[in-house]
Amino acid sequence: MHLLVRKPRLHGVDFIALMVCLSTSMDISYLNRIVPHLGTIKIGFYLFTLALELLFLLRRKIFITRQELVLLLAAACVFFSTLLNGGSLISCASVLAPALIACLALIICRDAEETNRVLNVWCSVLFLLLLADLASFVLFPHGLYKTVYYTRNWFLGYKTNRLMHTFPLLTFYIYKTICKSGTTNTKCVLLALLVLLDVSLSRGAAGTLAVAAYALVLFLLIPKQKAKAGQDSLVMKMLSKPTYFISAYALITVLLIFLQNQRIIQRIMTMFEKSESLGERTIIWNRILDALSGHWLLGLGAITSEQYLRITGFVLNAHNVILTYLVNGGVLGLLCLGIAVIMMARRIHGWDTYVISFYIFINLCIGITSAALAFCPYFFAAIILPFTQKQGAAKSPPQNRLRLHSV
Repeated sequence: MHLLVRKPRLHGVDFIALMVCLSTSMDISYLNRIVPHLGTIKIGFYLFTLALELLFLLRRKIFITRQELVLLLAAACVFFSTLLNGGSLISCASVLAPALIACLALIICRDAEETNRVLNVWCSVLFLLLLADLASFVLFPHGLYKTVYYTRNWFLGYKTNRLMHTFPLLTFYIYKTICKSGTTNTKCVLLALLVLLDVSLSRGAAGTLAVAAYALVLFLLIPKQKAKAGQDSLVMKMLSKPTYFISAYALITVLLIFLQNQRIIQRIMTMFEKSESLGERTIIWNRILDALSGHWLLGLGAITSEQYLRITGFVLNAHNVILTYLVNGGVLGLLCLGIAVIMMARRIHGWDTYVISFYIFINLCIGITSAALAFCPYFFAAIILPFTQKQGAAKSPPQNRLRLHSV
């Protein structure tokens, strides 16, 4: 009689998802301070992960959809702009590579099950990063380290920067839960509270308000919407109709600029150690617009923090997500990204994808006064998630499937 022992197997998509998380985690500033030559190691991880993903694409004979192609065209605009302006290809790679490998990790999935496996791995790793960040607040209440420009930093960096990892964690976990059970649960609420606690401890005003609004709308609206089957609420229309989406974003932008000069908002900003008005940011925006003069079509390419400092005189980024995209890819790059977001909004079909659309919307709202999340790899992955989830099974016929397992 033979004793059959079932050995654990690591699926190829699991390994790729893990490589994506490890690669993107190497952008954490604190890790770059304590690990020598991490930048070089990171490039090696990017190249290896990209090569593995391209191998999957070829072996599985997966074709790029129109929506995914538009997003890749936006990346191409950044690349060619960097070349034309004589920029650093290393800077370009550091901007594009994380988003590219995150998107490809979803594109190679052939069905919803594999997409779920990728999201499971991402949530697991991102949750560990969240716990590490919370631990750094407990152990170092006055900051884990300081820099010339930012006085107090913890494990995941300065204020809003932590949302590059924690906000996608919350979104993907809620998305997975709704896909599985049709609604949220207690774990989703607890995770939202942890993410909110994490960003509030860093005194990030925009991030705290954004996460609070995101969680409140989802947790209050989903049960109510389920009771009104077939009737779309105003929020659902805003997230699924491009006209509503763009109009709501423009309205929030105008309101935020107006409210920045009101006394109540000024007091809140003071509590979070923020500037009381948009005065400094308008100076930054005007100087960047001046620098873009004559480069509107393709922008300036992937410029470095030092180049931003030379342009603005006192800050390391554009402090606005739209301006950041204009600088890196010009009007063409911004247009391609906008088309991809509109395609995503038109793809909305249920509460699982409403969660993704709302995440993208809130991310862009944070970007009105911050550029910290401009090139978050999981933001771009979220844009194509509604397409990969539904079209995965049709991307490659059964005879072309690749069974890749590692013992």
